[in-house]
Amino acid sequence: MTPGVGSPHFRSSATWTGSGWDSAYPVTNLSDAIYLSNVARAAAPGYVSARFTLPSAMAIQMICLANHNLSASATMRVRLYSSPTFVVGTDTPVADTGVVSVWPTPSAPVLLPNGNPRFVQSRPIVFNTPVSAQGGFIEIQSYDGTKVQVGLIDLAAWWAWPGISLGRETGIDTQQTSVQLAGGGFWVPEEFTGRLVNGSIDYVALGASTDQALDFQFNEDLNHPFCFVSDYSDPTTWSRECMMVTNNTVPALAGAAYRSDKFAFQFIEHYR
Repeated sequence: MTPGVGSPHFRSSATWTGSGWDSAYPVTNLSDAIYLSNVARAAAPGYVSARFTLPSAMAIQMICLANHNLSASATMRVRLYSSPTFVVGTDTPVADTGVVSVWPTPSAPVLLPNGNPRFVQSRPIVFNTPVSAQGGFIEIQSYDGTKVQVGLIDLAAWWAWPGISLGRETGIDTQQTSVQLAGGGFWVPEEFTGRLVNGSIDYVALGASTDQALDFQFNEDLNHPFCFVSDYSDPTTWSRECMMVTNNTVPALAGAAYRSDKFAFQFIEHYR
């Protein structure tokens, strides 16, 4: 397994431009991590592009397309550049995914009977090593006649979490309310049902690893969304177990063995 989180993130300082987007749902919406429902939407089916620049170079290793509507036929390409004034097609990128499927075979979004995704969909990209970049160019191509829609493109470092394959708990935080009507029947409103992920990293070496865990809790607190991936190496898990989350609680690290700590986590899916 290859689990991990996108943290710390650099999205708040990114400036976005692009082509092919509806002016009512502009490309600048891609930076809004709090309201994932505030989407950027294409003006027409087919191709869109998004370009971001940062005030200074950052060590980017993870990019996440959150709350997207892309089907199994859609493709994408991400290129990162060291300069914010890069020229696509002329300057050499410091990282390039090439054209890749949004849903690598044999993965696919899990659909409801009406054809809509059962879960809020996120597509992670994790580079093998951090890439020092101050700009990037992202292209998305839809082939099924729908307009591309994305709630957020997150830009972050990647903190790999080995050691959580056992003991991890994944479930649903149901918010649905059952109301009994005067005639005896029941009315259940449609409400968002968020996912929960609980678990622990059983061995966190004291020193740099413990410092990173504490810095993670301090930076993200309970209000800053970040991307959690249960297994980046297995795309079939992405539909159900890759999501934007926040810390549900911030448990203290517990001494588990000599010169190590146990790092517990409790996440709840973030979507507004």
